[in-house]
Amino acid sequence: TPSLFEDSAKLNLKRRIARRVFDAVTGFGLRSGGHTIVTSEYLRGECSREFNVRADIARMGGLTTANAFRPRPITSELRMLSVSRIEPNKRIDWILRALEQLEHESPVLSARVNWHLDVVGKGSALEAMQKLATNLGVAEHVHFHGYLSDAELTRLYETTHLFLMPAVQGYGIPAIESLSRGIPVLLHRESGVSDILRQTPWAVVIDGKESAMLPALRQAIDNTLAGAQLSTPLPQLPTEEDWAARVARLCNWL
Repeated sequence: TPSLFEDSAKLNLKRRIARRVFDAVTGFGLRSGGHTIVTSEYLRGECSREFNVRADIARMGGLTTANAFRPRPITSELRMLSVSRIEPNKRIDWILRALEQLEHESPVLSARVNWHLDVVGKGSALEAMQKLATNLGVAEHVHFHGYLSDAELTRLYETTHLFLMPAVQGYGIPAIESLSRGIPVLLHRESGVSDILRQTPWAVVIDGKESAMLPALRQAIDNTLAGAQLSTPLPQLPTEEDWAARVARLCNWL
């Protein structure tokens, strides 16, 4: 849907016109018959606004190994993780600027706990984010890994205490995969998976612009350090089997 592409306000007139034509053709196609299936309330709302289409929701599950869940109390180090393409809409810059601000609060974050941020992924904004981390003075705490294989990423998940995902996402499967491992998450309301994570200590949901990032990250870190989620059952998460069955029913395959 449109909001998952580049910001239309930054497009020139020719590309904005092309985008509107594309959206009109897409809407006509979607209204021609059958079901439109999306993964979240966010995408269903946008389909209604942009395409005048009523979509059905089928929530996807994540892909993790069996028995991946385990409690992750913090002993000597807080390790945070971001996994995504490194593009402007993933808001890695929000994370870096919020961490820099936490390093100027009292008490300083690094005085409270030895913290580290792993950023996994490649993309057009990777070099800019590396420079930003240096300019903000947090580069010694941040490791940009680039692309990692599934096996390498699994090993990194094993050392993670908090997953950060403030991005605009149609859904946000990495949040599901993190939670299934016992890792609490910070995410934005513009990630569709936030539909099912708004009332649980396992997740802190940002709702607003970048100014909302700092208090949300502070809360997520405080919750994680205190182990707030450890005494609360994990929320009911969708599975790939649930998603497949729902799609099959909507398409009258069952």
